[in-house]
Amino acid sequence: MIRPLLVLVREALEDKVAQTRDDDLLGGFGAWFGVLTPSFTTPDTRGVWSYQGVAADAIGAALGRVNAAELASGLEWLSARKFFGANRGGWGLEGDPVAVLALAVGMLAVLPADTPYRPWVVEFAGQALQHENDLWRRSLLYAARSLFGKTEWEHVAADLQVALEAKGLASTSEALREQARQIVFASDRDDSLERAIVRLAALQRLLDMEGMIDLRQTSVADVVDVLRRVPDALKRWPWNSPRQRKPAVTWEIASEYDVQALLFAVMRPLFDDLVDEEHLKSIGYKHPRVDLAIPRLRLIVEAKFLYESTQSGLANIIEEVSADTGLYLSQDNGYDTIVVFIWDNTGSVQHHRALVAGIRKLGGVTDAIVVSRPGGWREP
Repeated sequence: MIRPLLVLVREALEDKVAQTRDDDLLGGFGAWFGVLTPSFTTPDTRGVWSYQGVAADAIGAALGRVNAAELASGLEWLSARKFFGANRGGWGLEGDPVAVLALAVGMLAVLPADTPYRPWVVEFAGQALQHENDLWRRSLLYAARSLFGKTEWEHVAADLQVALEAKGLASTSEALREQARQIVFASDRDDSLERAIVRLAALQRLLDMEGMIDLRQTSVADVVDVLRRVPDALKRWPWNSPRQRKPAVTWEIASEYDVQALLFAVMRPLFDDLVDEEHLKSIGYKHPRVDLAIPRLRLIVEAKFLYESTQSGLANIIEEVSADTGLYLSQDNGYDTIVVFIWDNTGSVQHHRALVAGIRKLGGVTDAIVVSRPGGWREP
Protein backbone atom coordinates (compact mmCIF):
# COMPACT_ATOMS: atom_id res chain seq x y z
CA MET A 1 0.00 0.00 0.00
CA ILE A 2 1.51 3.33 -1.06
CA ARG A 3 1.03 6.00 1.62
CA PRO A 4 1.70 9.75 1.22
CA LEU A 5 4.68 9.66 3.61
CA LEU A 6 6.15 6.70 1.77
CA VAL A 7 5.82 8.52 -1.55
CA LEU A 8 7.56 11.60 -0.16
CA VAL A 9 10.44 9.58 1.31
CA ARG A 10 10.87 7.61 -1.90
CA GLU A 11 10.85 10.70 -4.11
CA ALA A 12 13.37 12.47 -1.88
CA LEU A 13 15.74 9.50 -2.00
CA GLU A 14 15.32 9.11 -5.77
CA ASP A 15 16.15 12.79 -6.30
CA LYS A 16 19.31 12.47 -4.24
CA VAL A 17 20.39 9.20 -5.87
CA ALA A 18 19.92 10.79 -9.30
CA GLN A 19 22.85 13.09 -8.46
CA THR A 20 25.21 10.10 -8.69
CA ARG A 21 24.21 9.21 -12.23
CA ASP A 22 27.44 10.47 -13.82
CA ASP A 23 29.77 9.26 -11.07
CA ASP A 24 31.52 6.06 -12.12
CA LEU A 25 31.70 4.56 -8.63
CA LEU A 26 28.52 5.81 -6.96
CA GLY A 27 26.51 5.55 -10.16
CA GLY A 28 27.77 2.00 -10.54
CA PHE A 29 26.74 1.23 -6.97
CA GLY A 30 23.27 2.58 -7.66
CA ALA A 31 23.01 0.42 -10.75
CA TRP A 32 24.26 -2.65 -8.86
CA PHE A 33 21.68 -2.11 -6.13
CA GLY A 34 19.01 -1.70 -8.79
CA VAL A 35 17.97 1.86 -7.93
CA LEU A 36 19.60 3.76 -10.78
CA THR A 37 20.26 3.51 -14.48
CA PRO A 38 23.46 5.56 -14.76
CA SER A 39 25.53 6.72 -17.69
CA PHE A 40 28.17 4.31 -16.44
CA THR A 41 31.47 4.21 -18.31
CA THR A 42 34.43 2.30 -16.93
CA PRO A 43 37.46 4.60 -16.68
CA ASP A 44 40.36 3.92 -18.99
CA THR A 45 43.06 3.15 -16.43
CA ARG A 46 45.72 1.96 -18.87
CA GLY A 47 48.99 3.64 -17.96
CA VAL A 48 47.52 5.84 -15.23
CA TRP A 49 46.23 3.85 -12.26
CA SER A 50 44.23 5.30 -9.38
CA TYR A 51 42.42 3.62 -6.52
CA GLN A 52 39.18 5.27 -7.71
CA GLY A 53 39.63 3.67 -11.12
CA VAL A 54 40.20 0.22 -9.64
CA ALA A 55 37.15 0.60 -7.38
CA ALA A 56 35.07 1.66 -10.39
CA ASP A 57 36.40 -1.38 -12.27
CA ALA A 58 35.30 -3.55 -9.34
CA ILE A 59 31.72 -2.32 -9.39
CA GLY A 60 31.83 -2.58 -13.17
CA ALA A 61 32.82 -6.23 -12.77
CA ALA A 62 29.83 -6.77 -10.49
CA LEU A 63 27.68 -5.29 -13.26
CA GLY A 64 29.24 -7.58 -15.87
CA ARG A 65 31.03 -4.76 -17.70
CA VAL A 66 34.61 -5.50 -16.60
CA ASN A 67 36.20 -8.92 -16.85
CA ALA A 68 38.10 -10.76 -14.13
CA ALA A 69 41.51 -10.24 -15.74
CA GLU A 70 41.09 -6.46 -15.89
CA LEU A 71 40.01 -6.31 -12.26
CA ALA A 72 42.85 -8.59 -11.12
CA SER A 73 45.34 -6.38 -12.92
CA GLY A 74 44.11 -3.30 -11.07
CA LEU A 75 44.10 -5.13 -7.74
CA GLU A 76 47.68 -6.28 -8.29
CA TRP A 77 48.77 -2.68 -8.66
CA LEU A 78 46.64 -1.46 -5.76
CA SER A 79 47.67 -4.14 -3.27
CA ALA A 80 51.36 -3.46 -3.94
CA ARG A 81 51.06 0.13 -2.75
CA LYS A 82 51.92 1.32 0.75
CA PHE A 83 49.03 2.59 2.85
CA PHE A 84 48.46 4.19 6.26
CA GLY A 85 51.85 5.91 6.21
CA ALA A 86 52.35 9.03 8.30
CA ASN A 87 53.92 10.81 5.36
CA ARG A 88 51.04 10.20 2.93
CA GLY A 89 49.37 13.52 3.65
CA GLY A 90 45.72 13.38 2.63
CA TRP A 91 44.70 9.76 2.54
CA GLY A 92 43.10 8.08 -0.45
CA LEU A 93 41.68 4.57 -0.24
CA GLU A 94 42.32 4.52 3.53
CA GLY A 95 39.60 7.14 3.94
CA ASP A 96 37.16 5.88 1.30
CA PRO A 97 35.01 3.05 2.74
CA VAL A 98 32.73 3.09 -0.31
CA ALA A 99 35.66 2.18 -2.54
CA VAL A 100 36.72 -0.59 -0.13
CA LEU A 101 33.23 -2.12 -0.23
CA ALA A 102 33.24 -1.79 -4.04
CA LEU A 103 36.46 -3.80 -4.20
CA ALA A 104 34.88 -6.56 -2.10
CA VAL A 105 31.71 -6.62 -4.21
CA GLY A 106 33.67 -6.84 -7.46
CA MET A 107 35.97 -9.60 -6.20
CA LEU A 108 33.02 -11.58 -4.95
CA ALA A 109 31.42 -11.36 -8.39
CA VAL A 110 34.26 -12.42 -10.70
CA LEU A 111 37.32 -13.65 -8.82
CA PRO A 112 37.76 -17.15 -7.32
CA ALA A 113 37.44 -17.69 -3.58
CA ASP A 114 41.17 -18.38 -3.23
CA THR A 115 42.26 -15.07 -4.72
CA PRO A 116 44.95 -13.44 -2.56
CA TYR A 117 43.14 -10.12 -2.77
CA ARG A 118 40.33 -11.26 -0.43
CA PRO A 119 42.52 -11.46 2.69
CA TRP A 120 44.20 -8.25 1.59
CA VAL A 121 40.85 -6.39 1.59
CA VAL A 122 39.87 -7.94 4.93
CA GLU A 123 43.12 -6.77 6.50
CA PHE A 124 42.96 -3.36 4.81
CA ALA A 125 39.39 -2.75 6.07
CA GLY A 126 40.48 -3.83 9.55
CA GLN A 127 43.27 -1.26 9.57
CA ALA A 128 40.92 1.42 8.25
CA LEU A 129 38.53 0.71 11.13
CA GLN A 130 41.25 1.72 13.57
CA HIS A 131 41.25 5.22 12.09
CA GLU A 132 37.52 5.66 11.42
CA ASN A 133 35.03 7.04 13.98
CA ASP A 134 31.93 7.67 11.88
CA LEU A 135 29.42 4.84 12.45
CA TRP A 136 28.10 4.77 8.89
CA ARG A 137 31.56 4.68 7.34
CA ARG A 138 32.60 1.97 9.80
CA SER A 139 29.51 0.05 8.76
CA LEU A 140 30.71 -0.01 5.15
CA LEU A 141 34.08 -1.39 6.23
CA TYR A 142 32.49 -4.05 8.43
CA ALA A 143 30.28 -5.03 5.49
CA ALA A 144 33.33 -5.49 3.25
CA ARG A 145 34.90 -7.80 5.84
CA SER A 146 31.64 -9.69 6.44
CA LEU A 147 31.25 -10.47 2.73
CA PHE A 148 34.44 -12.51 3.06
CA GLY A 149 33.34 -14.49 6.09
CA LYS A 150 34.37 -12.34 9.04
CA THR A 151 30.72 -12.43 10.29
CA GLU A 152 30.71 -8.94 11.75
CA TRP A 153 27.17 -8.23 10.61
CA GLU A 154 26.16 -6.94 14.04
CA HIS A 155 28.26 -3.86 13.26
CA VAL A 156 26.65 -3.31 9.83
CA ALA A 157 23.79 -0.81 9.64
CA ALA A 158 20.35 -2.37 9.27
CA ASP A 159 19.53 -0.57 6.00
CA LEU A 160 22.80 -1.76 4.45
CA GLN A 161 22.11 -5.34 5.53
CA VAL A 162 18.63 -5.22 3.98
CA ALA A 163 20.02 -3.73 0.75
CA LEU A 164 22.69 -6.46 0.59
CA GLU A 165 20.04 -9.11 1.31
CA ALA A 166 18.34 -8.08 -1.93
CA LYS A 167 21.60 -9.04 -3.67
CA GLY A 168 21.71 -12.41 -1.89
CA LEU A 169 24.70 -11.39 0.24
CA ALA A 170 23.05 -11.09 3.67
CA SER A 171 20.16 -12.48 5.68
CA THR A 172 17.92 -10.36 7.91
CA SER A 173 15.33 -10.90 10.62
CA GLU A 174 12.01 -9.10 11.03
CA ALA A 175 13.48 -7.16 13.96
CA LEU A 176 16.38 -5.96 11.82
CA ARG A 177 14.03 -5.09 8.95
CA GLU A 178 12.02 -2.98 11.38
CA GLN A 179 15.23 -1.12 12.28
CA ALA A 180 15.83 -0.59 8.57
CA ARG A 181 12.32 0.85 8.14
CA GLN A 182 12.98 3.37 10.87
CA ILE A 183 16.31 4.32 9.29
CA VAL A 184 14.74 4.76 5.86
CA PHE A 185 11.99 7.00 7.18
CA ALA A 186 14.47 9.02 9.22
CA SER A 187 16.38 10.08 6.10
CA ASP A 188 17.47 13.72 6.09
CA ARG A 189 19.06 16.15 3.68
CA ASP A 190 22.50 15.69 5.23
CA ASP A 191 22.71 12.04 4.20
CA SER A 192 25.72 11.19 2.05
CA LEU A 193 25.02 10.15 -1.52
CA GLU A 194 26.07 6.55 -0.84
CA ARG A 195 23.72 6.40 2.19
CA ALA A 196 20.87 7.61 0.01
CA ILE A 197 21.60 4.80 -2.46
CA VAL A 198 21.58 2.22 0.32
CA ARG A 199 18.41 3.59 1.90
CA LEU A 200 16.58 3.59 -1.41
CA ALA A 201 17.75 0.03 -2.09
CA ALA A 202 16.59 -1.01 1.39
CA LEU A 203 13.22 0.66 0.86
CA GLN A 204 12.79 -1.16 -2.43
CA ARG A 205 13.62 -4.48 -0.74
CA LEU A 206 11.18 -3.82 2.11
CA LEU A 207 8.40 -2.98 -0.34
CA ASP A 208 9.12 -6.13 -2.35
CA MET A 209 8.83 -8.19 0.83
CA GLU A 210 5.63 -6.53 2.04
CA GLY A 211 3.41 -8.93 0.12
CA MET A 212 5.28 -12.04 1.23
CA ILE A 213 4.51 -14.34 4.11
CA ASP A 214 7.56 -15.04 6.22
CA LEU A 215 7.27 -18.80 6.40
CA ARG A 216 9.55 -18.86 9.42
CA GLN A 217 7.31 -16.56 11.45
CA THR A 218 3.74 -17.26 10.34
CA SER A 219 0.81 -16.37 12.57
CA VAL A 220 -2.89 -17.15 12.79
CA ALA A 221 -3.51 -13.82 11.05
CA ASP A 222 -1.44 -15.09 8.08
CA VAL A 223 -3.64 -18.18 7.87
CA VAL A 224 -6.77 -16.05 7.88
CA ASP A 225 -5.32 -13.88 5.11
CA VAL A 226 -4.60 -16.93 2.95
CA LEU A 227 -8.14 -18.26 3.45
CA ARG A 228 -9.65 -14.93 2.46
CA ARG A 229 -7.77 -15.21 -0.85
CA VAL A 230 -9.23 -18.60 -1.79
CA PRO A 231 -11.57 -16.99 -4.37
CA ASP A 232 -8.46 -15.77 -6.23
CA ALA A 233 -7.24 -19.39 -6.45
CA LEU A 234 -10.49 -20.39 -8.20
CA LYS A 235 -9.76 -18.25 -11.27
CA ARG A 236 -8.23 -21.23 -13.12
CA TRP A 237 -10.33 -23.90 -11.41
CA PRO A 238 -11.51 -26.31 -14.14
CA TRP A 239 -15.21 -25.87 -14.73
CA ASN A 240 -16.23 -26.79 -18.28
CA SER A 241 -13.26 -24.80 -19.49
CA PRO A 242 -13.79 -23.10 -22.90
CA ARG A 243 -10.32 -24.23 -23.92
CA GLN A 244 -10.04 -27.26 -26.15
CA ARG A 245 -9.97 -30.11 -23.71
CA LYS A 246 -11.06 -33.66 -24.35
CA PRO A 247 -12.92 -34.71 -22.39
CA ALA A 248 -14.24 -31.54 -20.73
CA VAL A 249 -13.15 -31.24 -17.10
CA THR A 250 -15.30 -30.19 -14.16
CA TRP A 251 -13.92 -30.18 -10.62
CA GLU A 252 -17.07 -30.03 -8.55
CA ILE A 253 -17.07 -28.86 -4.94
CA ALA A 254 -20.11 -30.66 -3.67
CA SER A 255 -19.44 -31.44 -0.03
CA GLU A 256 -17.46 -30.57 3.06
CA TYR A 257 -14.84 -33.13 2.05
CA ASP A 258 -14.28 -31.29 -1.23
CA VAL A 259 -13.80 -28.04 0.69
CA GLN A 260 -11.20 -29.73 2.87
CA ALA A 261 -9.36 -30.89 -0.24
CA LEU A 262 -9.39 -27.36 -1.67
CA LEU A 263 -8.04 -25.86 1.55
CA PHE A 264 -5.34 -28.50 1.86
CA ALA A 265 -4.16 -27.78 -1.70
CA VAL A 266 -4.07 -24.02 -1.03
CA MET A 267 -2.44 -24.16 2.43
CA ARG A 268 -0.04 -27.09 2.37
CA PRO A 269 2.66 -25.37 0.24
CA LEU A 270 2.71 -22.47 2.73
CA PHE A 271 2.37 -24.26 6.06
CA ASP A 272 4.57 -27.34 6.06
CA ASP A 273 3.19 -28.76 9.31
CA LEU A 274 -0.42 -28.65 8.13
CA VAL A 275 -2.19 -31.91 9.00
CA ASP A 276 -5.60 -33.20 7.93
CA GLU A 277 -8.11 -35.51 9.60
CA GLU A 278 -6.26 -35.12 12.91
CA HIS A 279 -7.63 -37.26 15.74
CA LEU A 280 -7.79 -35.68 19.18
CA LYS A 281 -8.15 -37.23 22.61
CA SER A 282 -11.37 -39.17 23.09
CA ILE A 283 -14.09 -37.71 25.32
CA GLY A 284 -16.14 -40.63 26.63
CA TYR A 285 -17.52 -42.35 23.57
CA LYS A 286 -16.74 -39.38 21.33
CA HIS A 287 -13.60 -39.45 19.17
CA PRO A 288 -13.07 -35.88 17.88
CA ARG A 289 -11.37 -35.44 14.51
CA VAL A 290 -10.47 -32.01 13.17
CA ASP A 291 -10.52 -31.16 9.46
CA LEU A 292 -7.17 -29.34 9.24
CA ALA A 293 -4.70 -28.17 11.84
CA ILE A 294 -1.38 -26.35 12.19
CA PRO A 295 0.22 -27.63 15.41
CA ARG A 296 2.92 -24.96 15.78
CA LEU A 297 0.21 -22.27 15.75
CA ARG A 298 -2.06 -24.37 18.00
CA LEU A 299 -4.68 -23.70 15.31
CA ILE A 300 -7.59 -25.77 13.98
CA VAL A 301 -9.17 -24.92 10.62
CA GLU A 302 -12.71 -26.23 10.32
CA ALA A 303 -14.39 -26.51 6.92
CA LYS A 304 -18.17 -26.17 6.62
CA PHE A 305 -20.52 -26.48 3.66
CA LEU A 306 -23.69 -24.39 3.47
CA TYR A 307 -26.24 -26.39 1.48
CA GLU A 308 -29.19 -24.00 1.85
CA SER A 309 -29.57 -20.42 2.95
CA THR A 310 -32.71 -20.95 5.00
CA GLN A 311 -32.83 -19.85 8.62
CA SER A 312 -32.47 -23.45 9.74
CA GLY A 313 -29.56 -24.05 7.37
CA LEU A 314 -27.68 -21.01 8.68
CA ALA A 315 -28.48 -21.89 12.28
CA ASN A 316 -27.18 -25.43 11.72
CA ILE A 317 -23.77 -24.07 10.69
CA ILE A 318 -23.49 -22.07 13.91
CA GLU A 319 -24.64 -25.05 15.98
CA GLU A 320 -22.07 -27.33 14.30
CA VAL A 321 -19.25 -24.88 15.00
CA SER A 322 -20.39 -24.46 18.58
CA ALA A 323 -20.36 -28.23 19.08
CA ASP A 324 -16.91 -28.47 17.48
CA THR A 325 -15.40 -25.84 19.78
CA GLY A 326 -16.83 -27.62 22.82
CA LEU A 327 -15.20 -30.89 21.76
CA TYR A 328 -11.90 -29.66 20.40
CA LEU A 329 -11.06 -27.19 23.17
CA SER A 330 -12.54 -28.99 26.17
CA GLN A 331 -9.14 -30.41 27.10
CA ASP A 332 -5.52 -29.78 26.19
CA ASN A 333 -5.10 -31.32 22.75
CA GLY A 334 -2.35 -28.95 21.70
CA TYR A 335 -4.82 -26.51 20.14
CA ASP A 336 -6.46 -23.42 21.59
CA THR A 337 -7.97 -21.50 18.67
CA ILE A 338 -10.21 -22.23 15.68
CA VAL A 339 -10.68 -20.54 12.32
CA VAL A 340 -13.85 -21.50 10.44
CA PHE A 341 -14.01 -21.62 6.63
CA ILE A 342 -17.50 -21.87 5.12
CA TRP A 343 -18.24 -22.71 1.48
CA ASP A 344 -21.59 -21.14 0.62
CA ASN A 345 -22.96 -23.30 -2.16
CA THR A 346 -26.01 -21.04 -2.47
CA GLY A 347 -24.16 -17.77 -3.10
CA SER A 348 -26.28 -15.99 -0.48
CA VAL A 349 -23.91 -13.13 0.21
CA GLN A 350 -26.66 -11.18 2.01
CA HIS A 351 -26.32 -13.57 4.96
CA HIS A 352 -22.53 -13.66 5.22
CA ARG A 353 -22.04 -10.72 7.59
CA ALA A 354 -24.56 -11.98 10.14
CA LEU A 355 -23.23 -15.53 9.85
CA VAL A 356 -19.63 -14.47 10.45
CA ALA A 357 -20.64 -12.19 13.34
CA GLY A 358 -22.50 -15.05 15.02
CA ILE A 359 -19.61 -17.51 14.69
CA ARG A 360 -17.06 -15.00 15.98
CA LYS A 361 -18.98 -14.80 19.26
CA LEU A 362 -18.34 -18.48 19.97
CA GLY A 363 -15.60 -19.16 22.49
CA GLY A 364 -12.31 -20.27 20.97
CA VAL A 365 -13.11 -18.98 17.47
CA THR A 366 -10.60 -16.43 16.20
CA ASP A 367 -12.27 -15.70 12.87
CA ALA A 368 -14.63 -16.98 10.20
CA ILE A 369 -14.44 -16.71 6.43
CA VAL A 370 -17.31 -17.33 4.00
CA VAL A 371 -16.60 -17.95 0.31
CA SER A 372 -19.43 -18.23 -2.20
CA ARG A 373 -19.66 -20.70 -5.01
CA PRO A 374 -18.61 -18.77 -8.16
CA GLY A 375 -21.58 -17.46 -10.11
CA GLY A 376 -20.45 -19.09 -13.35
CA TRP A 377 -20.58 -22.56 -11.86
CA ARG A 378 -23.90 -24.09 -12.82
CA GLU A 379 -25.33 -26.92 -10.79
CA PRO A 380 -24.34 -30.30 -12.32
